[in-house]
Amino acid sequence: MRTALCVMLLIGSEACMQCERCNLWLCIKCLKWKKHQYETLKLIESLHWYCKECENKAVEAVVQDKSVKDMCEKYLKKFDDRLVNIENKLDKKPDIEQVERMINDKIKNIPPLADGSGNIKGIIKDMITDREVRRRNLVIYNAKESTSMQPDLRKTEDMGYSRSITCFIRGRGS
Repeated sequence: MRTALCVMLLIGSEACMQCERCNLWLCIKCLKWKKHQYETLKLIESLHWYCKECENKAVEAVVQDKSVKDMCEKYLKKFDDRLVNIENKLDKKPDIEQVERMINDKIKNIPPLADGSGNIKGIIKDMITDREVRRRNLVIYNAKESTSMQPDLRKTEDMGYSRSITCFIRGRGS
């Protein structure tokens, strides 16, 4: 029988247990325990005791906590595996000195330019300047563009193509 507060507790003649969930006190007589059972249970410091009404809810909470713990452990394991994988990939990446050596080796293996000058910086500068000048040019859809590396030759080829288009248009118009 469950009461709000066991009468035996009030008069102090019986040992009592308090439910950890609802905080209700019940005497061993209401619990139908023997004195030696109570004494044995009181010796266990880590004991968690719940009344009949709270016991199922407490067990459900423990099961849910276990489930959450398992999910967290699974997630952390997956996260740890991914972290190890990333670290392994990073270990295989070259450092800056290795990259510089690889680039320098590639540059050394580039064949000399057709004009024999070997002045790659000058050619790149000319290409950039040429592109800036050409940006203001008239754009003709599907026009064949020169693929020459030399700006002067590109300009000559482009002018020839432009002249042929102009001649074609004039020839049609008249």
